[in-house]
Amino acid sequence: MRPNVIVKIDENKPIRNGTTTVLTSRTCTIVDFDLYITDFDEINNDLRDRFIASFTTSTDTISSNYTAKANDILLVDTTSGPITITLPEASLNTNKEIFIKKVSIDTNYVTLTSADNIDDKPNIYLKQQWTTIGVISDGTSWKIIGTVLCYPL
Repeated sequence: MRPNVIVKIDENKPIRNGTTTVLTSRTCTIVDFDLYITDFDEINNDLRDRFIASFTTSTDTISSNYTAKANDILLVDTTSGPITITLPEASLNTNKEIFIKKVSIDTNYVTLTSADNIDDKPNIYLKQQWTTIGVISDGTSWKIIGTVLCYPL
């Protein structure tokens, strides 16, 4: 069974593959991954980039200092020592999200840092295993959009 992918767009313009309209509403479900979009002539570049980015999010396990990229999902292992995750420049990543989760059980911190601040602070610290934080850029700084501290049952 193939997973469904929900694609959300901000403009009510069709996305076409040649002459066939493949996306006409603000939200659609793509049932399989055999969709190739080659004609973006009716869509602005920002919308096209956001559509493509929804399929290119990466998940990486990090065990040393790291500079995050837009749409990263980072699983951070601090077993060998504290780790600093540096967020990219907010002005170049408007509406981009980054998620960080501490996966190791130890007393080392994950330091999330940004020259553009994160909710008006230069640093945010994650200490507990399974702590997760999500941030989004508003074009000037990074905003926390969610934090979770959970324990597996």
